[in-house]
Amino acid sequence: MSLIRSTQTSPSRTAGRQPERGSAVGQQLDGIADDVTHVSVPGCGHLVPEEQPDALADHLTAFDDGCRR
Repeated sequence: MSLIRSTQTSPSRTAGRQPERGSAVGQQLDGIADDVTHVSVPGCGHLVPEEQPDALADHLTAFDDGCRR
């Protein structure tokens, strides 16, 4: 029996380290969200906001701009 009764319908974006973890983080949401975009951020170990804050900000800004259209 699944504990998930409904899925998230709003767009979602995940960010993870390059290359293998970026999509792994996003895949965790695939079962509970309908519209997930996976982003891999180069040059990261584990903490994207701490290690690549400018790259993360760029990805989030682009995501936000896309949602406003």
